[in-house]
Amino acid sequence: MDATEYFVRRIERITGFRVLKEYLNIPEETNPDVKDCKIVFFRFYKWFLKERIARYIMKGEMEDKKTYIKYKNQVMLKYADSLEDWTSNKKKKSIYANK
Repeated sequence: MDATEYFVRRIERITGFRVLKEYLNIPEETNPDVKDCKIVFFRFYKWFLKERIARYIMKGEMEDKKTYIKYKNQVMLKYADSLEDWTSNKKKKSIYANK
């Protein structure tokens, strides 16, 4: 199975973190062909976040570029290596926030 073809046909389904997390979750994949595709996607995902996305952010028209880069570094890259901890894109409130 060709990994590029596999993900090109599915890219529009990645609409949020839960679906992205599913595509990055290699250990739970039982189909060996799909598992190989997920390995390729995972490597590309990390490479893109480390090497390329900052260029796209800087060329983009969004107003708060620093926040996008911070989110990329503190959320997307961090949780790629610990998917079990990635339960939401929202920052969790500290139990100490009101003290």
